[in-house]
Amino acid sequence: MKLNRLATRILAVVIVLLALAVGGIGFYAMHIGGQGLEDSARQYEITLAESLSYRMDATFNKFDGMLQALSALVTTRFTSLPNPDVADIVVPQFGAQNGKFMTDLGIQSPEARRLFIIFNPEIYGTEKTFMVAFERADAGSLFMFLDGKNMSPAQLIDRNDPSSAWFWRPLDTIAPYWGDIQRSESGEEVVVYSQPVLIDGRVAAIVGMTFSFNFVRTVLDSVKIYDTGYAFLLNRDLKYLHHPTLKFEGPGFREVVDGSFAKYADAVISEKKGRIDYLWNGVPKTMSYWTLANGYVVFAAADVTESLSAVGAMRRAVYIGIIGVLVVASIVVILFSRSLARPLRAAAERARYVAETGDLTASVEADTSIEEIRNVADAVNRMISGTAGTVREILESASKVLSRAEDMSAASEQSSASVQEVIGLVGKVSKNTHDTVSAIEEANAGVEEVASASQAGAKAAAESGEQAQEISLAAEKGGRALDEMATLIEDVSGAGSQVSAAVTELAKSVSGITGFVNTITQIADQTNLLAL
Repeated sequence: MKLNRLATRILAVVIVLLALAVGGIGFYAMHIGGQGLEDSARQYEITLAESLSYRMDATFNKFDGMLQALSALVTTRFTSLPNPDVADIVVPQFGAQNGKFMTDLGIQSPEARRLFIIFNPEIYGTEKTFMVAFERADAGSLFMFLDGKNMSPAQLIDRNDPSSAWFWRPLDTIAPYWGDIQRSESGEEVVVYSQPVLIDGRVAAIVGMTFSFNFVRTVLDSVKIYDTGYAFLLNRDLKYLHHPTLKFEGPGFREVVDGSFAKYADAVISEKKGRIDYLWNGVPKTMSYWTLANGYVVFAAADVTESLSAVGAMRRAVYIGIIGVLVVASIVVILFSRSLARPLRAAAERARYVAETGDLTASVEADTSIEEIRNVADAVNRMISGTAGTVREILESASKVLSRAEDMSAASEQSSASVQEVIGLVGKVSKNTHDTVSAIEEANAGVEEVASASQAGAKAAAESGEQAQEISLAAEKGGRALDEMATLIEDVSGAGSQVSAAVTELAKSVSGITGFVNTITQIADQTNLLAL
């Protein structure tokens, strides 16, 4: 590929410009698109965590409504603190009157396993647990009355017993409490949710329920984030309530991965929602979290590479697009440059043919629709036509010069003949003059011979006069010939100037000869007079 050719240069320029333009736009689009996809991935993960929290909050809010109903049941029945002395009579009576309401309330929630109202042992004594409770084994079973004989009042208010925190914590905090995961007698994972009931400004009872935790696992396990991502749940103490591999009994969020998440713990508790980027065995990962209304925190964990896989696909598509554009553009440019180069090459070859052969009848035909190339072909044809006209004019001028040169040559020959004739006549005059001088000398020798000599001189003078007249006519003829020759010489090129100068000198010589002849004629006339 030679860079001094039009097609190659056009192809190179177009490819460079396309590479810069398409490449620049492509890389800019990849940058903007990648940034947009990263932002979209972040937003998607946070939105996913939010949606999971809303789904679980809907169930937890239902539980809260059930406890609010139980609390209203107590405060409606007991407008003031019941007398501890009659609690043994009043509480069973209360349970008998409201048992159906409580069981109907529990049936509304498939997750509910137990509903209870336990009166505060700190008010009603620790000798006996005063409670109304109903329990079932699973969602398909009926609620049965629970007497609470196995429940110790002293244990319920023991602040050192974490297993009873679901009871004494609401007493101390006057706030709802979500307990830890426990195993029921049937082996099912359950969680206790409880809240205090205030009468006359004191906690008269604790209402609560236990619910199956399986619904949480069902909700979180149904979520698939990209290829390997997952969702998990922490309680308010950042203990793992649900995780694909970590257990509630194991290390919490602050302790896992050698405590590498501890630096994020405070932000998780205080900020309520956000995103954590971290490395796991050298692989970039992310966790987006959202805090539920009850203080639980749901996380959506994902692999960054998977979340940005669309970016890689976009980049591959852009690269393929750039290559495709360059290939298509190269083909189009090659075809276009050939359509330009072909008629130009034909014009150049035709001009070269004219230059090498001298055939000025040839013409260039531009087989193209491009106006500029047709103009070039027309210009070449006009140049060939103009050159042919110039050559014809040169030939005609040369022919004229040759003709006039021939005329000049003939005039020169005629002038040469006239000059030779003048020279001959001058010789004759010289001879006659010599004879005249001899006659005069002889006349001086004797008077007698003067008459005869004078007659002879007169005769000779007459002959000399006739010859002088002939010389004058010949000189005039030669002058006219010289004038004609000078005119011809002026029409010829500068080379005839030397001939003109020579002829002029010759004319001057002839004029001198004419004067000399006139002088001789005068002498002859005087001699003739003397003889007479």
